[in-house]
Order: sequence, then C-alpha cells, then structure tokens
Amino acid sequence: MSLKYDAALALGKGIYRGMKLLGRKASYLPGNAALKVCPDFLSEVSRPETVILVTGTDGKTTTTNLITSLFEKQGKKVACNRLGSNTIVGLSTALMTSAGLGSRSRADVAVLETDEHWVRVVAPMIKPDYLVCTGLLRDSLQRNAHPEYVFYKMSLTDYKDMTVILNADELCSARLLPENRRLYYGIERLCSDHDAPPNRVNDFPVCPECGQELVYDYVRYGNVGHAHCPHCGFASPEADVSVSAVDYDKRELTIGYNG
Repeated sequence: MSLKYDAALALGKGIYRGMKLLGRKASYLPGNAALKVCPDFLSEVSRPETVILVTGTDGKTTTTNLITSLFEKQGKKVACNRLGSNTIVGLSTALMTSAGLGSRSRADVAVLETDEHWVRVVAPMIKPDYLVCTGLLRDSLQRNAHPEYVFYKMSLTDYKDMTVILNADELCSARLLPENRRLYYGIERLCSDHDAPPNRVNDFPVCPECGQELVYDYVRYGNVGHAHCPHCGFASPEADVSVSAVDYDKRELTIGYNG
C-alpha cells in the first residue's frame, strides 16, 4: 500500500463518517475524494474474500439488493452500494467502508452494482470472482444506443479469472465473454409466454452465427425467451439453474440446479 492510498483512505473515511452524521447518503463524495488523492485507489483498496459485480441494462439494483440480503441472512457482513452509485466512484466508496488498515477487509463479501459501460474498466481493478449480468435490453436508447453496442463495450473486459453468470433467456448478453467460465440461469416456459415476439421491438431477430432468421420457441417479452436457428443449429444456451414453475398465489418458485 502507498502513502497516497493511506491518505486517500483516511480522507474518504472521514468524509463518509461526517456525511453520515449529517444524515447524507455518502455514496459519491467519499470515493471521489479518495480517487482525487490516489487515482489507483480502486486497485489498491482491500477487498473481501468474495467479490461479485452485478450489471445489465435493467434490474441491477434489485438483483444487487437481493443477493446482498441472501448473504446477510447467512450472517455475512456485506460491502454493497445499495443506493446504486455504480461507477468507479461509488464502487470506491462501497469498498472503502469495509477497508481496514493494511490489506484487510472487514467484510466477508462485496456485492457491487456496476454500470454496464464501466464493467470493462473496473473489473481488472477489482478482480471480482463473479460477474452477474441481468441482460442487455432497450433500457435507454439515448444513453445506451443499441444493446449490441453495450455488448461490444462489455466484451472488451479483459479479466478471465472471474466466473460470468448469464441470462440464458436473453440472447445478446448470453454470448458475453466466451473465454471465461460461465454459468447460466433462466426460466422455463410459463403459461403467460408467447409463441413469437408479441410486438415489433425485437433486438435479436437473426442468428449471430449465420445471419438467418431465428425461430422463437417462446417469448416472455421483447427478445427474452428461447430461440434457435434452423439453418446452423445455433440456440439459446441451456440453463444450469432454472425456474420450472411459478405459483403467483403462494408467491413460490420451483428452482432446479443441473437437473
């Protein structure tokens, strides 16, 4: 650890505690101040034994909070940016709050919501164990342009030691980072699903391998569902973890893992 890092950590923690005393959220300013003093702060800050990044165009905050709650129910101490400050500044604040002296972290696990445009920047710095992607959809065309553009930026992530956990039902993001170890999750066909995309918005109409039109076996919304190419055999990946039934009245899911 460098002197710059020690000074940045002390300054950031001081700002964080002061803002908390004033009843402020303290999700941005502490990390921003630390990075001003030590630009490599995110690379140097101590990290818990397990680090999970959560990204995607939709559902990042909800998924981050669900995973965090699961760990907390197990008695784990979690470092998390629950408020959604999800770029390099917010991630610096989240890890700073659990950082102790030297290289030790007081948290057991970090669950960090990460903006999809920042994954390629922060992953090599934080060196996460897992990257969870909820999917790449038309969240905001003004900010994200097209889902394929976001896919391209995320595909530049150069850190192959993390396991990527991908949505098998969303064909754009399901192809991310093929050189990394991967796990897939999905939902089997539900009674509310459609036989074909129900409207004109379908960002994945053709096969990425041969360019022919895809055949959708079922569609939940947009291009989320299960599809295959009758020409080259390309198809949605099989899910390792899948929801096979949903009971809306009892609020229960039936979940299978590798059969």
